Amino acid sequence: MNLRGNVLIATLLVLSISCGVTNPQPAPGTILGSGSVEVPNFGNIDYNFEGGGESYGFVTFYYSQEWKDTEISSLYGIQQGSGDMAPAIGYTIDFIDVVLSQSYFFRPDSLNDGYIYGRLIITKLEENSSAIIEFDWIIQTEPNNREFY
Repeated sequence: MNLRGNVLIATLLVLSISCGVTNPQPAPGTILGSGSVEVPNFGNIDYNFEGGGESYGFVTFYYSQEWKDTEISSLYGIQQGSGDMAPAIGYTIDFIDVVLSQSYFFRPDSLNDGYIYGRLIITKLEENSSAIIEFDWIIQTEPNNREFY
């Protein structure tokens, strides 16, 4: 029995190595980071995206304790979604709900050459007297380039 258990463990180990998940490499022109904000009740907080001494715009978070309503917006548009490339259309300049584990595509800045695109994923959301929001983000610094990975 012990031999069968060892063979099973060895087989599973070989399968897990050969079927390993690889993390995609970020596309050229991207910067990555994580952030967190604490938004007071009935308050707004901007989160600025920076890398290499440059600023790439911001998103705004809003919170209302009374309605347990946490929202996000971006000056040049935002939408929920997933994937490795930002959509070309479908953005709203309104606030949309923040949902734990949800990802959002956004346009945090507009340059003469076009839009800067970003994506963030909500990794923590706590709503009490204030909202604590943590997230991972990626910004494509090349105008009009919607590719992240």
